[in-house]
Amino acid sequence: MKKRWMSTLTAVTAALTIWAGSLNVCQAATPEELGTKYPNLDGDKWSLCWSDEFDGTALDTGKWNYTVGGGGFGNNEQQYYTSNAENVRLENGMLVIQAVPGSYGGENYTSAKLTTLGKADWTYGKFEFRAKLPKGQGLWPAIWMLPSDSDVYGGEWPISGEIDIMEYKGSEPNTALGTLHYGNPWVYNTGYYYLNGTESFANDFHTFSMEWLPGEFRWYVDGNLYQIQKDWYSVDTDGTQYAYPAPFDRDFYLMLNLAVGGFFPRDPDTSTWTADTFEIDYVRVYEYTGNYEEAAGQGQIPFVNLLTNSGFDNGMDGWTAWTENGSVFQVEDGALKADIYTTLPNTWSTQLYQNAEIVTGTAYRLDFDMKGTMERPVTVGLEGAGNAPLFARTVTAGTQWQHYSFDFVPLSGCSNAKLLFFLGNVDGAVNSAHSLYFDNITLMPVTEEERVVNGDFDGNLDGWTTWTENGSVYSYDSTLGCFSAYMPTVLPNAWSSQLYQNIDASATGTYTICFDIKSSIARQITVALEKEGVSPALNQTVNVTDTWSTQRFTFTGGSAFSGAKLVFMLGNVGDTANTAHTVQIDNVSVVKNP
Repeated sequence: MKKRWMSTLTAVTAALTIWAGSLNVCQAATPEELGTKYPNLDGDKWSLCWSDEFDGTALDTGKWNYTVGGGGFGNNEQQYYTSNAENVRLENGMLVIQAVPGSYGGENYTSAKLTTLGKADWTYGKFEFRAKLPKGQGLWPAIWMLPSDSDVYGGEWPISGEIDIMEYKGSEPNTALGTLHYGNPWVYNTGYYYLNGTESFANDFHTFSMEWLPGEFRWYVDGNLYQIQKDWYSVDTDGTQYAYPAPFDRDFYLMLNLAVGGFFPRDPDTSTWTADTFEIDYVRVYEYTGNYEEAAGQGQIPFVNLLTNSGFDNGMDGWTAWTENGSVFQVEDGALKADIYTTLPNTWSTQLYQNAEIVTGTAYRLDFDMKGTMERPVTVGLEGAGNAPLFARTVTAGTQWQHYSFDFVPLSGCSNAKLLFFLGNVDGAVNSAHSLYFDNITLMPVTEEERVVNGDFDGNLDGWTTWTENGSVYSYDSTLGCFSAYMPTVLPNAWSSQLYQNIDASATGTYTICFDIKSSIARQITVALEKEGVSPALNQTVNVTDTWSTQRFTFTGGSAFSGAKLVFMLGNVGDTANTAHTVQIDNVSVVKNP
């Protein structure tokens, strides 16, 4: 059920997945043909967990709420929703929602809308409805879902997401739609299911269903799969807030309604209304009792380097160098050397790049070694189709070899991706002849099990605990999408300001902790993994500066570290000056090593 159709279409990306079906001669697409992430999903493991068969004499208000009111609902709709029997009732084992002409509550029509808000909601599942739809200009039935806790996204639509299981225009009775809404600006992706010829969804009952899996939606009509969606985002495409699979990773509730008029179906014409009722035989919700096993190549990729010739053992095979300012690339002593005579005029005036096949929503780790004959900034990034930025970080090349490592999760637009090093006029680099050296460039998917909850501070500090005895102020930085701690003083102790959460490191073996950190002043912090009664598995002091750095350490876990405390001590550590400042932390990850 779309909202705010007055949004300008220039701000909308509509990607249509279209499959024509037929009641009588119907060849359904298979999940494999549509590129599913879950080719091994066992259909026998869907277990009924909630339903309404509408077999009683009155609506079960323990399951459903009536929506009462009008006002257009952001779509210029022309109905007033009521709980009156002429608009909503149980009849012959069916739920009947009927649109009725007549002035009421300032509107020209009455109808009904039901929701499960506050009574039932779900994250993932199979949702199935058997229904017969109305027919006529301006009639707009829908089966759809909204998030139960949309305030986590600031209470805004469409950032919070909308799932349309089925919607339909009464003026196009052979076409049903399934849609996802998300993004800022608004994006909607729609798939269509067509009946042949004069066949109509108003003539007979049809079964509409949707399977909602982690990172994937599937839409069906009468058991025929007609679209799969598995690429979206919440706030924006660069992933700085609410990473994929947000917003579709939280509880959503159900809605059933029959709207009249609006931006989608346009103005009603009652002379065309040959069927004015939306009849629902049943609503059934199933949970999946098996394991979600993703296909290799779709989120659980084998742990391999996605780049070729990472150590430049075969010259520049696999790599492309591009310049508009006379820079020269060559392999020297087993490393790539870029002789740069001028950085002007642009950031991209000198480039090194290689294509990489990556997948939306998968975690990746980029590692490389770099040095220069002078200190200068370099930007490394990943771009998708149309040069859409998927990841970017500007770092400083020193005069000694240094290892750089970054973790990131691309959220959308991953086709035709390439890894790039921008070696031109980056952040005002000194325009002087110099050389840069590169070696051991690897890009690998990260497939280990994550131990940290909300390590990327996805819109909030959920999962984390803060503590202070010196007046420190902790917050989520919505601009940078990270944790932020303002400390008026570091005194008196190292543990006087803390960020922590309990994690499970009980499996025997080594673990890797990785995080990004910066401070408005140069200082030290301590990161530790502690458990009362045993020596810390990790107790590491870190030097922090006013530029982001990625820190990575290993430690050994074991049975003693079940429910251990991962803690960042931000107080009086080492030689930290006692002056007001801010520390920011992001992308905290702890994984068990293979």
